[in-house]
Order: sequence, then C-alpha cells, then structure tokens
Amino acid sequence: MGFPGVLTKIKGSHALKFGYEWNRSANNYFDNCCNRGAWEFNGQYTGQPIIDLLLGTPDFAALSSTSFVHKFQDGNSLYAQDTWRATPKLTLNYGVRYEHATPFINRQNQLTNFNPNLLGGQGELFTPPKNANDTSLRSTVQTYGAGWGHASVSPIASLTN
Repeated sequence: MGFPGVLTKIKGSHALKFGYEWNRSANNYFDNCCNRGAWEFNGQYTGQPIIDLLLGTPDFAALSSTSFVHKFQDGNSLYAQDTWRATPKLTLNYGVRYEHATPFINRQNQLTNFNPNLLGGQGELFTPPKNANDTSLRSTVQTYGAGWGHASVSPIASLTN
C-alpha cells in the first residue's frame, strides 16, 4: 500500500519532477518454526559434526513458539530530477532521491530479536519500540543518465551512485 505524489514543471528545455511517496510493506504469516527446537552441528568445535553432536555443542540452536505474525514497515521517499534536452539529439537526466524505512514493527509490539552486542557482548533480547526510527535505514542516491539520438532510443548510459 502506498501513496505517491508527483509534481512536474516544464521550463524551456528542462522537465523538472519532484515527488514524495509513503509506502507500507506488510507481512502476515503463520510462523511454525522451531517450536520443538532446532539444532545444527557443523563440526566447528571438533572438526567433525557427529562429535559436536555427541558433545552437545551446536553451532546453531533455536526455540520459538507458534505464532501469527503481522509485521509492517513504513517507508518515506523524496526525489527531484531534471530531464534536460541540451540539443535535439542529446538529453541529460539527473536527480537525487532520499529514502527512509522504519524497522519492522507490529501493533502489539511482539517482535523481539536476540542482539549479541548488548550487555557487553553477552547478548540480550531486544524489542524495538513502536515508534522506532533507525537512522541506519536511511539512504540518499544520486542518479545520472544520458541519451543520444531520437526520443525512441534508449539511453546510452545510466549511472547510480
């Protein structure tokens, strides 16, 4: 689900576009993983997976309860671009886009993960707050493109930085 908005202004040989979009990505599913537990033994401790099993030293272990998951993520993005018809055969396209996405959250605030970096490296369960605003999920992208020839010809180059 999303709500985009675009404003276009043509001024001489420039076609300026500005836009905003709000988007909600939702995942609803039945999670039946690991309610009896799951273990993996790859031999990382002794070099032999079967010996790791006999010693009870798994490289991975999981246990969870059966649940219905209703998680969502909100995203906001802004962009500005200019398509400049420099000559009848040369068109330049350039712009910038800013995007921000929240961490996955749900209305009941029931999403919890284990973060091994908490408690001085001992690890702890972490539940993000409902109004979480993680700045690591932000990005700014510059776009460039050029086209030579008739309007029906594809661009000769397109770069994303």
